[in-house]
Amino acid sequence: MQEEKQESAQIRGRGRLVLLILILLVVFCAVVMVIIPENPSTMPWRVWTRRLRELTLSRSMRCLIKDMAGNWLPNDLFWPTVLLDNMPNFQLGVLEVVRYNVRVMRDNLSRMRTTDRLDPNAEAAFTNLSNDPFKWWFPSAESKWKSALTQLETYNQNLASGKAHFYSRATTW
Repeated sequence: MQEEKQESAQIRGRGRLVLLILILLVVFCAVVMVIIPENPSTMPWRVWTRRLRELTLSRSMRCLIKDMAGNWLPNDLFWPTVLLDNMPNFQLGVLEVVRYNVRVMRDNLSRMRTTDRLDPNAEAAFTNLSNDPFKWWFPSAESKWKSALTQLETYNQNLASGKAHFYSRATTW
């Protein structure tokens, strides 16, 4: 009789321990899923001048890449971020926008005609952004995007100094 009571008390103690661990796990997951998804940072706008129009696309892409490289969720394999559904899909959409804009910048805006040479920094940025977004190792998507960020910063500096070109075509800004 005494042994049955001790055994029953041990089972209840283990059950309480398992329940406590599950509660802590659920609270931890909830806190992480609230903290991790961040809104994209805002870009400060200035008075529009011709030179600023040339730099705005490059600066906007840099802001989006910084947000992606710092908090990329689609290639997470472990909980609790793997349980998020909307944020990784949103980030994949942002990646497609960045890829498209950098491709247009590389192909159309950085050269006058199709026979002109591609800007090497815009081309390298596009190549680095074309990495598989689900790779998390050798090379990780984030590391390639940091390289793309560096290339876009170089392109932006070259635009500001007049070493690179930006042919805005028919804009009515």
